[in-house]
Amino acid sequence: MPLAIWLITLVYVFFILNGRSILHDVNHAVGIVLLVWTIYLCLSEYMDDLDNRRRNTRLLITAFCCFYMVGLVSFEFLYQNIRDTSTFGLVNAFIVFLLVFTILSKMISAKAPQPSAIDIESTLDPPLAQNRTKETIESAQLTQLQKLMDDGILLQQALTIGRLSEMLDMPPHQLRQLINQQLGFSNFSHYLNTYRIPWVCKQLQDGSKKHLPILTLALEAGYGSIAPFNRAFKVKTGQTPKKYRDQF
Repeated sequence: MPLAIWLITLVYVFFILNGRSILHDVNHAVGIVLLVWTIYLCLSEYMDDLDNRRRNTRLLITAFCCFYMVGLVSFEFLYQNIRDTSTFGLVNAFIVFLLVFTILSKMISAKAPQPSAIDIESTLDPPLAQNRTKETIESAQLTQLQKLMDDGILLQQALTIGRLSEMLDMPPHQLRQLINQQLGFSNFSHYLNTYRIPWVCKQLQDGSKKHLPILTLALEAGYGSIAPFNRAFKVKTGQTPKKYRDQF
């Protein structure tokens, strides 16, 4: 209902009043908020995103939003006599629709089911020696990565894909590809949670650590604050940390 009222209001403002209303400026304010929110969503988990195609899409959408905001504001300042006309609004809406439709089409096609790494190799049918070399390298890298996790690197606060790639002496994009394609994770934080949450669970089960606040355990596990820890814990266990501890 609020959306329907808003759309009817816009039709009245732009087609009946030709944009000459305070709601014209309100509409721009809403548009700016939505664009800024879109940019935030695109960039907030950019560093954690392990899917290179999706990372590129994030940058594409961010660039589009920035160019659109700058271009639209510049045009309306330079051509104030045109900005209030229904023709300008219609052309602007059509351009936005066309660009958004193009981006969505690419995103939908990018989400098509992808074969696993093994299926890709069998489809391409590479030379046996090259195939074995690649598998050997990836196996060694996975072993090295697992050793770092077992040694407790996961407990470091603000552990990033860049920091981890330095320890493994490999390019960040190669580490992203390794975790994404070989281990099946699309987000670096989700990968870390598979180690951090079980570690916290062991601490919560330990009666001798009953006196330790949950926040202390979350910080020791590498989380920067309690909120992301609580969300990750509930996703993994289906319970809050306090309810989980009370079982023991």
